[in-house]
Amino acid sequence: MDAEQVRQAMDYVKDSRDACQRCVAGGQVAHWLLEPMSEYLHSELSSKWSHLEGYDPVTVGLGGLRVVCHYYMGGWWLDDTDHYELLYDHLTVRTFRERRDQAPSLGNRADRSARK
Repeated sequence: MDAEQVRQAMDYVKDSRDACQRCVAGGQVAHWLLEPMSEYLHSELSSKWSHLEGYDPVTVGLGGLRVVCHYYMGGWWLDDTDHYELLYDHLTVRTFRERRDQAPSLGNRADRSARK
């Protein structure tokens, strides 16, 4: 994958996560079942993302089930990880070390825990 394809994949992940949030918040879809989740997400995402290699309504539904399950365990996918924006930074030729050296608060977990 080149950098543009990675950016596009990350945008897809964000759109998928947002669609999952709308699905749960709307309360109209049985988001714990594969078939209704697949139908809902396919209708939400296909117009923008069905051109992606490997896009398939069932796969989209499986991904949605994973996101919703993760939500019920306390998070919303990338947003609940430490510094997910570093994925974008890496694509603009900034490595984690460069970013860490510029902002020491992005050091390892032990360093962050000691500072709290």
